[in-house]
Amino acid sequence: MSPVDSSLVPFSKIIQSVEDKPVSFIFRGEDRSGYNRALKIQVYEISRHGRLFDNNGGEILETNFLVPGNISYPYNDGLPVTFRTNKDFFNEPHSSERRSLDCSIYFKVIASAKPVAEQNDTTFVESSPGRLVIKVTNVNDPPSLAVRYSKNVVETFSSLSWDRNECARGRVTSKCRSKFVINHIRVNDVDGNLDFVRVDVSSSHGILSLNEVHLNKTDFTSCSNRSQYEQINEDILWNCEGAGIGDQKMTFTARPLHLNDIFTNMTYESIEPGEDTIIITIYDGSRGECLSDFEHTQRYMINSYMGQQTLHLGRCNSIVRSLSVQVKRHTSSDVYANKIFPIQLLVAIVFAGLVIVTVFIIVPFTRWLRRIKGRHGDKRAKKGGRRRKKPFKRVFTKKTKKKSDYCGGGEKTRGRNKFPSFNRGRRRNTSFFENIEIEVEDKYSDSDVSSYGSSNEELSENDSSMSSSFEGSEHSSVSSSVSSHFQK
Repeated sequence: MSPVDSSLVPFSKIIQSVEDKPVSFIFRGEDRSGYNRALKIQVYEISRHGRLFDNNGGEILETNFLVPGNISYPYNDGLPVTFRTNKDFFNEPHSSERRSLDCSIYFKVIASAKPVAEQNDTTFVESSPGRLVIKVTNVNDPPSLAVRYSKNVVETFSSLSWDRNECARGRVTSKCRSKFVINHIRVNDVDGNLDFVRVDVSSSHGILSLNEVHLNKTDFTSCSNRSQYEQINEDILWNCEGAGIGDQKMTFTARPLHLNDIFTNMTYESIEPGEDTIIITIYDGSRGECLSDFEHTQRYMINSYMGQQTLHLGRCNSIVRSLSVQVKRHTSSDVYANKIFPIQLLVAIVFAGLVIVTVFIIVPFTRWLRRIKGRHGDKRAKKGGRRRKKPFKRVFTKKTKKKSDYCGGGEKTRGRNKFPSFNRGRRRNTSFFENIEIEVEDKYSDSDVSSYGSSNEELSENDSSMSSSFEGSEHSSVSSSVSSHFQK
């Protein structure tokens, strides 16, 4: 290691470069000691993000390498070299998601330790380190879109094929036959998430829904009416449309790498059987079908990007991928395979069950209950009790004996009297009229009537007096009791 001479000064500077293009520059320095010594350049550290070549095309690989040539007084010229960055490397712009990568070359100025007259001396001194900073500006590269080929089959959406447990919104399982879940779409962009891209997703006759969890990474609003921006100095060819849920066609903007989350668990369903195609198109660049330069600048300012903006060079790159889906008509045989019953069949089963229960259970039970109540009432009636809740109308519908059996002599009636008002509160099974009939039969027997018609005068007088007394007292008491009983 040579001693440090403070009179030797390396010229540090910043070099602007563009991605994937070589940049040429010169190493410079000067001698401020007054000896006007010839200078050499020694490179002792090279950036790992590129390669350095001398003026003859030779690559500088080793550290402490002396660049061919000398820098003579008055030090207006330098030693030219060429630096080539690695493919797709850039460090401008950068954000919090992507840090700025250092791309620098460190060098020293070396000179003879003695004045010019004594330069045959092999003793050298060196300067303090100098640094060349290379800022590589990003040039937009088109993204890559990969869609894995597979045989995608889905049934038409209907009330029969839809399962609440398997096809619910946000948690579609593999058992759901009316929804096709898309999980094999991958997007990559060497530019990272610096530039927003336009995305179109459409189908011929299906309904598409993005992942609801990551809908906040999409932008449907700011580009829904692009004609309102006067700073867009070009023809408006497109606008954002849709909402990301239940759309046949949708257009939105997003960062490229965020699309991997947005497309995860994207669902497709259709009500029309046949062949359908899902088309995904990504537009990356500026102008035309892509975002305008003004919209890119606006997003740079909102996201506080650092450094030079990405160079789009007025180009709009597009990449298109398609996904085929076969939509089958739902068949009734699949209803039982999926354990999904139609509403009509369910209603019919319930109605048939109600009819069976009514005819074979409820009706027989009701009849049996009425029969038991009727027997219980008959037993109480035989004991002299009162049958409960017996309709008064039903009493007279039964066959009864002649009215003469109740009102004028005859045999006693069996069972309960047919006039319940006469038998209320009585324990015996004889009616009021039967008691009267017995008394009348005792006083007026057939022998008395026959003797009354005989020629015996004494007997007739006794009979007349007896009849008069009966008519006067007994008969009147009987009639009064009957009338009073009916009044009650």
